[in-house]
This record gives sequence, C-alpha cells and structure tokens, in this order.
Amino acid sequence: MQDETYPHNNPTEYRYEFTSVSANKSVRKVVLFTETENENLYNLALMDVLDSGELCDKSETKNQDMRKVIATTYDTVKCFLELNKAFSVIFSGSEEKRQRLYRIAVSTNLTELSGKYLILGLKKGHAERFQPNHIYDHYIISNKL
Repeated sequence: MQDETYPHNNPTEYRYEFTSVSANKSVRKVVLFTETENENLYNLALMDVLDSGELCDKSETKNQDMRKVIATTYDTVKCFLELNKAFSVIFSGSEEKRQRLYRIAVSTNLTELSGKYLILGLKKGHAERFQPNHIYDHYIISNKL
C-alpha cells in the first residue's frame, strides 16, 4: 500500500487470555509477555484477572487444573516464539513454591522442549543449560536458530 500512514510503535507487550474452569468457578487468566531492557528478551507473567479488572500474579485459583493451566501457558510460549523467532522468554515464579512448580514442569518436559528450544537456567546473573535438579532464579527459553 502506498498511502500515507501515521507513526506507530512496535508492540512492547503481547497478551494471551484463557479461562480456568472448574465445577465451582471460572477464572480469567492472562499470560503477558512484556519487553525487558534487554533486546529481544520478554518477561512472561501468568496472572489472574481479579473482579476489579486488575491483574494479579499472587492469587491462587484452586481450580484443580494446574497441569492444564501450565500446559496452556506453555502453548502461549510456543505461539509467541513462533511469531517472534529471534525473541527469548524469561520467567520465574512469584514465590518459592511457584518457582519449584516451574522447575518441575520444565524438568518433566525437558526432552520434548530441548528438541526445539534452548532452555537456560539463570542463577545470580550466570546462565547455564537447564539442569533438572538445579535451583535457578529465572528460566530462559528461546528457539534453536
């Protein structure tokens, strides 16, 4: 198209939404990928949408569907990295038990993940290939280019 355009910014965040459903309640969830100060590195945040519309990464849904929520979150990572091949995603738990949950999820699926992605663990600013029994401050996932 040759028509004049207005200036616009590139997106600095990407938002995916889904609903966690149980017999007792439905909870809206948001997976937010937000640009960090490091080029091509995006932070992943998994949050609940509160009744006020605010986003919260500290609430506990207790819908007995944790595996499905983690699988859905991973699916958003796949979609995000398919759209943005040169980007990397960094994430960590908002508290120790969530950090442990993420470590277990990555460890359990490491063989499958490692076929397509480079998985790193970050500890005190030092990155290494993810090792299942190591404790990390953050995890980084990127496409194998």
